[in-house]
Amino acid sequence: MDQALLSHLRQALGESAVHTDPHTRELHSADALNPARAYHNPPSSAWKHPAVVVEPRSTEEVAHTVRLARRYRTPIVPFGGGTGVMGGTVSEQPAVIIDLKSM
Repeated sequence: MDQALLSHLRQALGESAVHTDPHTRELHSADALNPARAYHNPPSSAWKHPAVVVEPRSTEEVAHTVRLARRYRTPIVPFGGGTGVMGGTVSEQPAVIIDLKSM
C-alpha cells in the first residue's frame, strides 16, 4: 500500500476511520461466499486481505476516498453488510475497502 495514499486517507477521514490492522482487514476480506463454498481448492490468488479499510461518514468522504484511490491507481471495493453471496467484496489486488456501514 502506498504510504502517501494512507497519509492522505488519514488526513481526509481521520485516524479512527482508516484501518490497516490485520483483524479489521480480515473481517473485510470476504462476504458470505467463503472459500469453502466458492472453491474446492481455492486458487492461491483468491481471498486476500484488503490493504486498508476506510469508514467514511458522508457522501463527500466517499467521493474524496474515490478520488484519492484513483490518483494512486488503487482499486476500491464497496462493503455493505458483508452478506453478499457472490464474492463481490473480494479484491485480488491490494485495495481500499470502503465500509459503508457508518453512513
